[in-house]
Amino acid sequence: MPTMNESLVRERSKLKDDIIQAVRQEFENKRIHIEGEKCKAKNSQGQSMQT
Repeated sequence: MPTMNESLVRERSKLKDDIIQAVRQEFENKRIHIEGEKCKAKNSQGQSMQT
């Protein structure tokens, strides 16, 4: 039977991992969104240059 401290430490590190995972996911989504915006801007620039 693990002591109270051990389970607390384990719980805390698991929580930290979850937070890191969530933050990383958030950044990934933002980066993808920004890349998409850049592509859209590039496409509209290309179209306006052609006309």
